[in-house]
Amino acid sequence: MQYTWNNGRLDTNTVFLRLDRAICNEAWTDFWGGTSCTALLRTQSDHHPLLVRMDTSGVRRTASFKKFKTWISHDDCRPLVMSSWQKQVVGSGMHRLQSKLLNVKNALRVWNKAVFGDVQKQIKLAVDEVTRIQNLIDASGLDSNLHTLELQAQLALTKAMNFQDQFWREKARN
Repeated sequence: MQYTWNNGRLDTNTVFLRLDRAICNEAWTDFWGGTSCTALLRTQSDHHPLLVRMDTSGVRRTASFKKFKTWISHDDCRPLVMSSWQKQVVGSGMHRLQSKLLNVKNALRVWNKAVFGDVQKQIKLAVDEVTRIQNLIDASGLDSNLHTLELQAQLALTKAMNFQDQFWREKARN
């Protein structure tokens, strides 16, 4: 629409103006990339509503850091945090604090992927292992070695399911 407002009169006193505009600065266009503004159809107002569209495909948002309670129950968590925190950092007090927090965050992210990985995948692997061992027991009979393997596989499955349960409990609070 060339004009976004009119006074609603039909005679020679009719006025059409472009009153409504969308304005952005260079930082906006650098962040959003492709931005467009369109005047929509006027319905019950004397103004045409403006629709601003932004291309979000190029916008990269950082995921927030979340701590999981399952980490605390793991034996390696406390030593990992302590070793990451004790790394020497040079700078002012706030810079050191920020750097130490970033060190711990990065260490926990890497450690989480290495130790816990994908919870769903861990459960599937544990179920497959229990099934495999139980099939062996069905085929060859129960001996002490297979019994021990089955107990270990059941324990791994229980741990994986506990991690999943705790994960979903924390997600439900969010």
